Amino acid sequence: MDNEKFQELVIQQLGALASDVAGLKQDIAGVKGEIAGLQKDMSSVKEDVSGLKKDMVSVKEDVSGLKKDMVSVKEDVSGLKKDMVGIKEDVQGLKNAVTKIEVRIENEVIEKIRALYDARSLQEDINMRIIDTLDRIEAKLDVLQMETAHIRRVRRNRSL
Repeated sequence: MDNEKFQELVIQQLGALASDVAGLKQDIAGVKGEIAGLQKDMSSVKEDVSGLKKDMVSVKEDVSGLKKDMVSVKEDVSGLKKDMVGIKEDVQGLKNAVTKIEVRIENEVIEKIRALYDARSLQEDINMRIIDTLDRIEAKLDVLQMETAHIRRVRRNRSL
């Protein structure tokens, strides 16, 4: 690399650095402005914190009242738990009764399904015998029709 190219490269790099430095200066100025804004916001936050401290005293008083109410709620929950024990016993009794009913229904339904299946099988056998009989009757009718047609032809030929 010759000297002129090197100098041009250095000048380009210095130009880019100068441009970057100018951008950084602008960014720093912006950050300073934001810091000033944050300082103002901080004083506002301090005022809010002092207000919150005052509100906290009120909240503590409210919590004290809630604690008293909580004792009453605990007593009510204790009563509800006792009632739940009775309800659970009733539900268990109902479950047992339902189970017995289900078993009884299953047994009865299974017997009825078996009876229906047997009846269907029997009906299928009967239907097959009827179809076979109808097939034989149709065959005989076909033979009788042919014989009748033949007899009619013979009679017609004789009468002529």
